[in-house]
Amino acid sequence: MKHNYRQFFFVLFCGIFVSHASANVVSFSSSSPLLDESIQLDSSYDGQSLFFQETITGLPKFDSSLGTLTGISLDIAFDFSYSLQIEAYEVVNPLLAHSVEFSTSFTDIEIIFNGTQFGHVIGSQALEGGLGCSASSGSDVCFNEFFDSGVFDETGLGDIVTASDYDESDFVGVGEVEVLDVWFVAYEFGSLLENSDDYVGDLTFNNDPGTVTIHYEYSPVPVPAAAWLFVSGVLGLSVWRRKYA
Repeated sequence: MKHNYRQFFFVLFCGIFVSHASANVVSFSSSSPLLDESIQLDSSYDGQSLFFQETITGLPKFDSSLGTLTGISLDIAFDFSYSLQIEAYEVVNPLLAHSVEFSTSFTDIEIIFNGTQFGHVIGSQALEGGLGCSASSGSDVCFNEFFDSGVFDETGLGDIVTASDYDESDFVGVGEVEVLDVWFVAYEFGSLLENSDDYVGDLTFNNDPGTVTIHYEYSPVPVPAAAWLFVSGVLGLSVWRRKYA
């Protein structure tokens, strides 16, 4: 008899423990936006920056009936590539070597919160190095393919960790989150010409389909302790009755 009371209280304890051991995180995934952008360059782009922005779709808002939203984190993974091809033209003296050197100080990928080009940047990932290209010794073609077909796989990219970091109405309620974009940025282009007046070029950004996942951290709606005790008690009683039926 004493053994069975122990069993009853063990089941009661388990019921109370399970009620407080939930992870309190709900996650949703969607396809990352496709990007296939190409731009023709010349020296008028020197000192400028390029921005390509793609909207993330298919992520539902947080259901407030689950509890109170306390934090948000984002994971993004996709294959990203870009390439650059430039050519010096309007050569001053065709008998001499001519070339163009082309560079950018910073190229990165960022997550934008609020859906505007200059909005709240909640995470970024810089690509290694920068764009660079040069050729000489009589050649007028300069080609550099960098990071092509390389895998950009970054998790935890863009964390909104406290309620003060986001507008709750953008993430809580019914419908789809419409304020998250992927922002592809190339900063401050520059060129250095030798024996040439200008250049022409093609810069291409591309990414294949991947995934974007949003994690909602929340405090669950509290259930009265008496309710858990009642449920646990019923469970324990059913076990005890089956034992002695």
